[in-house]
Amino acid sequence: MNTVALSGRLAQNAVVFGREHETLKFTLACQSGYEAKTNAPRTEFVPCVLFRAPEKLRSLLIAQGKGKPVEVRGRIVTSSFEKDGVMRYATEVVVDPREFHLLRLGGAQDQSLFHTTAEPQRYSPDPKGGEAAYGQQTTRRDLPGFGVLGD
Repeated sequence: MNTVALSGRLAQNAVVFGREHETLKFTLACQSGYEAKTNAPRTEFVPCVLFRAPEKLRSLLIAQGKGKPVEVRGRIVTSSFEKDGVMRYATEVVVDPREFHLLRLGGAQDQSLFHTTAEPQRYSPDPKGGEAAYGQQTTRRDLPGFGVLGD
């Protein structure tokens, strides 16, 4: 099974690729423990791709994405291509659009986007195909294919 779950902050604003089917590419900065000698936090920079992002989310990530805390789930893919006569290899996370969650961890910088609460706010797409609003909580049970036996 090829599943990955990450949480971290966007290292920069997302970049759009493609014309017909817009694809967002971004890098997620994730803390992954501490350095043995210095005890300083270690950060991994994970390249991610998001297909079919809702317009509202796409606009936000392109214009104001840098530093936003997010949680994502997806799958790891590898690819190879030739550029200038040299074989290049890439590994990235293809994010499931239903599993992209923009978090609000508190503070004043995001008050224009979220309601102020003690709980983290998430941006989650509507399981019925529409676009959900910020702050709407979505559970696995709400998503297609995620139910409890007997549902």
